Amino acid sequence: MKYFKPLDKQRAIPPLKHIGYILPLVVFTTLLYTIHSAQYLNEISKADPALYQFAMEGKDAYATVVYRDYLPASFEILREWKFGDIKIAYIYASGEDLKSILESENLIYAYSWTEYSPFEAKIALPPHKIGASSSYYTYDLSYDAKRRWHGANQFWTGKGVTVAVIDTGIDYTHPDFFYNGKSIIRVLVSALYLNSTGGLYYVETEGYTPEQMKSLAQWDLSVTRTLPNRVYLDANGHGTHVAGIIAGQGNAKSLYTGIAPGARIVMIKAFTDEGYATEETILNALQWLYDNAEKYNIKVLSCSFGSAPQSTKPSPTDIAFQKLIEDRKIFVFAAAGNAYALLGTVLSPAKEGAVFAVGAIDPYSGKLAVFSSIGEPYPPVVPSEWIKPDFVGAGVNVISTRSQFMSEGSGYYILMSGTSMACPSVAAVFACFYEYFTETKNRPPTAEDFVLFTRNYGVVYNPLWKDFVTGYGSPKVPAS
Repeated sequence: MKYFKPLDKQRAIPPLKHIGYILPLVVFTTLLYTIHSAQYLNEISKADPALYQFAMEGKDAYATVVYRDYLPASFEILREWKFGDIKIAYIYASGEDLKSILESENLIYAYSWTEYSPFEAKIALPPHKIGASSSYYTYDLSYDAKRRWHGANQFWTGKGVTVAVIDTGIDYTHPDFFYNGKSIIRVLVSALYLNSTGGLYYVETEGYTPEQMKSLAQWDLSVTRTLPNRVYLDANGHGTHVAGIIAGQGNAKSLYTGIAPGARIVMIKAFTDEGYATEETILNALQWLYDNAEKYNIKVLSCSFGSAPQSTKPSPTDIAFQKLIEDRKIFVFAAAGNAYALLGTVLSPAKEGAVFAVGAIDPYSGKLAVFSSIGEPYPPVVPSEWIKPDFVGAGVNVISTRSQFMSEGSGYYILMSGTSMACPSVAAVFACFYEYFTETKNRPPTAEDFVLFTRNYGVVYNPLWKDFVTGYGSPKVPAS
């Protein structure tokens, strides 16, 4: 058995003559520890704890990885999306390969799969209200409150601007989606189904006659008899209402025209008829937009959906949104959420800095809607992109197009409330602003241009700074 020497016999401090040998060893050991610690911190900052634990224990696991170029490991790719130099993949890998992945400089983030895989985990639409919101809010059907509130006019209508919408599809047979007998919907895309080559189903419908659209609807209804959801048609009603807020023509009743009737629509159905999406279908939609934005001159994206952030790290869809904004110069508007003004309840992707988060106001009174989510009470000294929402728009008892394939209501129009309605209201205002700015300034606008215009000509609730309740305020369409 080994015994320690009595304390007074030990050399607690090495003799001075040995320091020349010991000091380099201490420095070298400290350096190794620092490098190891940095690598450890880098690994755990790039992966959630569960996945890191799998890698350390050498266990096989399913994961979602976001990376640049390539990863120095072999793994099974279940699905993959590419946004420029960024790749997002669902994979199955061994513990050793997971460890190599986490150590790679090319890795941006890695996420473990929880109880549900990304193929199954549901992303729900915000809980919007169909029909009159409540007795708390008054409304008047004799005028269109969304147009009046946002100053919609006949001078700037979003002409020449293509607005993409990711939603539950659209009733493309509705009379309000035709101008001079031709469809204003440029493309219909389904992110729910993949064709034989692994791509999305889509059809270019700009210029289709009502008869051609009805024929397409008959095909849609026929082919989906054995499928859980329509390919392009909106059996939910949410997407049709959103699209009408943006670019409805008012053909069924001229009083209820959209805010930007000169704009054209690209509708991507990523939500089921029950109002759910998955991360996979959202990524499908964003991939199609990334690949086709220039072809169809898409400048604006309206996203009346969101989910609570699962961690402080950006989600894969958040990163895809960032690439869409950076590489394709698309202005993205997203619903803030309907959590009844509880602090820090702004949804993702609205929470992301480059995405415009839109809260709701009552266009009949101008007051903040009681259900509208608000951000964190940051002081005004922090970067403005941290403060959410960015804008507020008409979101209470908004009158817009009704899908004939939904079960609620009757006729061509219906009332709905939620930040789901506020989001397209502000996106439509921006489409009009885009037209105005490019024609009067001879260049495309920037995000800062829209903010400055809103502060000068919109309804500003806080004149001192952007706040966590109403953001910069509520924008209005440029006057003549």
